[in-house]
Amino acid sequence: MLWVFVPSMARAKDVLINLSGIAEGSAPALESDPNPTLKVSYAGLEILNEELYDKVETDEDGVLDWELHDICAASDRRAVRLTLHKRQLGPGIHRYWPRYFKSAGRDIDTITLTCRPAGDAAAAATANSGKKNFQEVWNEAHAMFREKMKNHKPQEIDIGDDNDDDDDDD
Repeated sequence: MLWVFVPSMARAKDVLINLSGIAEGSAPALESDPNPTLKVSYAGLEILNEELYDKVETDEDGVLDWELHDICAASDRRAVRLTLHKRQLGPGIHRYWPRYFKSAGRDIDTITLTCRPAGDAAAAATANSGKKNFQEVWNEAHAMFREKMKNHKPQEIDIGDDNDDDDDDD
């Protein structure tokens, strides 16, 4: 989720959200495609115009989910809450962005985020010390496949004779 502050008198009808650079329809974004640019305007005044760190997904119509919220009744502040869905790299693969926007200052260390399963870098190093990395698993699976294929015997399949013509056109 991303929160963008707007003036306290803002109404939803005066807020315009535009996300440019999204793949058309249901076509997946290509790696070579530029990252989308998020624009938030209020009553014609541009509040935000930034390139996102990476690609996001929208619904079938290319629409983003957003809501206008009162932040604190005492301060009379409002904000637009945008729900951005990061592009999926694959099932079960979670990607943490080090920042929302390309132009943002320094990156955050995503390894130390408490919401991650390992918690912090030291715990991650300890937890992963007994686990195989991707390359080790790949090499092991590839060796098993080669071993299985070493004993593979070709199997003949009868697909019929192509020269059997029952039609006599003489």
